[in-house]
Amino acid sequence: MDPVVLDLRVDFIQTLFARAEAGGYDPTDENSLFSNAFAQTLVFGLLLARDSSGKNVGPNAHELLPHTSFPLLRGTLRALTVEEVRRVLGTAFDVVTDAVNAVDPALLRPTERRDPLLYLYEDFLRVFDPEAVKRYGVYYTPPDVVALMVAEVERLLQNRFRTNGLLDERVNLLDPACGTGTFLIAATSLAAERAAHEYGSAAAAAEVAAFAQRAHAFELLVGPYTVAHYRMQREVSRRGGRNGRLPIFLTDTLAPAASEAGVQPNMAFLSAPLIEERKAADEVKTDKPILVVMGNPPYKRLRADEATRLVGPFMNRLWNDLKQPVKDAGLGRSLNAFPDLYVAFYRWALWRLFEAKGATGRGVLAFVTNRKFLVGAAFGGLRRMLRRRFDRIRIIDFRGDRRASRPAVIPSDENIFNIEVGVCVLLAEAHGDRQADDEASVEYADVWRQDAFDRPAKLGLARLAREDPETLKFTETTGRDMAPLIPRGFDGVDWPSLDALFTFRSNGIVTYRDRFSYALSAQDLERRVQQWLDGGLSPDTREQFKETRDREAASAHSTALDQSAICQVAYRPLDYRFLYNRREFVDFPKPDLQAAWGEANCALHALDDGTGSGPAVWCHAVLPDQHAFSGRGGWVFPLFDYRGDGPKHSMLNGTAASLSSAYGVDLEPQQVFDAIVALLSAADYTVRFAYDLENEFPHVPFPANHDVFLDAVTLGGRIRELETFASDPAQDFRWARLDGEPAATLAVPTRSQAFRANQGSGEEAGRIALVEDRSFVVSGVSEAAWDFSVSGYPVLHRWLRARNGQRVDSTLQREILDVVARIEELLHRFREADPVLERAAGQALSGRQLTGGG
Repeated sequence: MDPVVLDLRVDFIQTLFARAEAGGYDPTDENSLFSNAFAQTLVFGLLLARDSSGKNVGPNAHELLPHTSFPLLRGTLRALTVEEVRRVLGTAFDVVTDAVNAVDPALLRPTERRDPLLYLYEDFLRVFDPEAVKRYGVYYTPPDVVALMVAEVERLLQNRFRTNGLLDERVNLLDPACGTGTFLIAATSLAAERAAHEYGSAAAAAEVAAFAQRAHAFELLVGPYTVAHYRMQREVSRRGGRNGRLPIFLTDTLAPAASEAGVQPNMAFLSAPLIEERKAADEVKTDKPILVVMGNPPYKRLRADEATRLVGPFMNRLWNDLKQPVKDAGLGRSLNAFPDLYVAFYRWALWRLFEAKGATGRGVLAFVTNRKFLVGAAFGGLRRMLRRRFDRIRIIDFRGDRRASRPAVIPSDENIFNIEVGVCVLLAEAHGDRQADDEASVEYADVWRQDAFDRPAKLGLARLAREDPETLKFTETTGRDMAPLIPRGFDGVDWPSLDALFTFRSNGIVTYRDRFSYALSAQDLERRVQQWLDGGLSPDTREQFKETRDREAASAHSTALDQSAICQVAYRPLDYRFLYNRREFVDFPKPDLQAAWGEANCALHALDDGTGSGPAVWCHAVLPDQHAFSGRGGWVFPLFDYRGDGPKHSMLNGTAASLSSAYGVDLEPQQVFDAIVALLSAADYTVRFAYDLENEFPHVPFPANHDVFLDAVTLGGRIRELETFASDPAQDFRWARLDGEPAATLAVPTRSQAFRANQGSGEEAGRIALVEDRSFVVSGVSEAAWDFSVSGYPVLHRWLRARNGQRVDSTLQREILDVVARIEELLHRFREADPVLERAAGQALSGRQLTGGG
């Protein structure tokens, strides 16, 4: 390769793209990194040159960029178009320049609702590098949300900080991950509107030019950096402002300020602009009196082996003070969910406003990010710091978590971004005069509470709120310190939480190799393990085992088959499987749970966050898997605790004693347990308390009336028997039948294809295909049974699909009909529990009464 091209490649990788991995790129694949950065910078650098000059571009396109406005881009574009590089590109360079010159600049002019350049870049990136968005977590913020955030910041600056808003010469703004400059453009547009309205149209040009020098931004990726320059330059120009050097810098925000030392490009003409860029970025990082930090920082869940590298040593030290409070609270295990790029940007923003050399200790933070920090235990330290640094925090929760279970009353929940995790906007203000022990007031607005469930409705709400600050309905949250930043559930009722009623709780068993360590029969499991142990230890057997940090195949392979280790486990609702219960084969066997469980037990399984439609608890009579409630975690509350001298009741005896005192009769903990089952399994429970159950364990309304309590005990006992297979479904619910041609093996199709309701019969029943061609079906299944789910887990379909490939013998046929009938009766019992819940909740004993407070 030509030496000049090699020098250019080195400069791109070592200087312009010094932290490739932090940008989501593979640092070991330098060819891909270079070609990616080269293509993006060349295409959009040429577009910028054409748009800013109005002339056709060619080999000397860099000369069309003003040196004072774009020193780094000018030098970079010069490097990309030198003769040696053009020679390597050949006709490709002509194709690119011809394409750019063919663009009518008028087509790139933004309209009130759309910026063609922004969408051009998105389309370019999707075609050229479709994985880039996923790698770096680059998600382009919907303009309506950006406009709302900028408007809220403007209102805060005027009303709470007594400034002239974005037009105030004291207001310096910083977007630490500006992408293509969407926030900068929105802020510039609002500044122009205000200037024209308050000072006259002739004044807007100078005001916009002045604001542009106070609108600072950082960007790590050279492609978006180029586009941000392009868009901001165009925005200032079209408002009549003169363009100086825009304070948008190519830099790694999370890295500490670095001097110009060590910047030694191979191409000498890059040296001066690179040094200038580093100096200017350093000044903004540490010295400039920034009053507003705003934007949409990248979201990227970091693996344990990535966290230190991708956030850098500076941030890795800095965000320890967010993790330590969580460890001190005994929640260190939850920190597995902590490392994410957006958390690092929160910590950096706090450092910039309150700790950096030039920090003023006051200002506004406005971010739209992943919403998990609002409630997750891992983020308690972040919530504490936010409360202790700011005076007021406002949350606009746009939700949209595609992987979470929705509350029973929520019909749908679309994301305003094209991502899996839900998002929220945080608006925080600090005036610099708070006392050491003060905590911020926290106000929370929920789009669900304003009937915004799909994307158009949520964005429409944002548009209305931009114009009218009274549109969003905020409620104040009462939590402090590390508590969630959203309102607590069951506020206003004094009923005991499920976790307050038991002395012992645990998560279920975690294998991290379910396909290997679980089987549907003890015989299949024994055969699989024996065959694996008999084979040699090879890459294939290691892959079959699924090695993890805590369990290696070699250790497991050195053991002999232990038939006594095969035991039955509650894998999912109504789905019992067999586990090879040896520590070498199970990452987290939960020894405390197994010791407490003993030979025979019964437990409630429940969630402390995100309980959706269906029962709020589930009963299991064998050791439970971690996902035995709804396929996504949960907590186990055994009735008995066999540790020590056991068995003793895990349920607090004081509860039974208090209820006995209230009713004037002696009660057994088993009765209390069964009453809880009925009350929390009532069909109306997860509807009535839908929002309360989002981030709380279910709370139990023990009835003040003894007769109501006895009704709950009887009904709960029956539900427990059905869920734990302690008895068979009643004959009245055994109406399903197997029809068609018997099949050799089960092959249930996907959920959308498996069930068909009867047509024209007037019956609420249908048929489930047990094979793809529907020649073998279960008929007489109610739609309610087919749709039945436990917090989003579709019980019947998952049970059937888990047995695909199994031989259809008499045992499997009877199991299928049994599970269908069991669900049909459970649905009936859940509905029977509704009036019991209604009477209990209408006159319930308070927590104070149950603890002896009268």
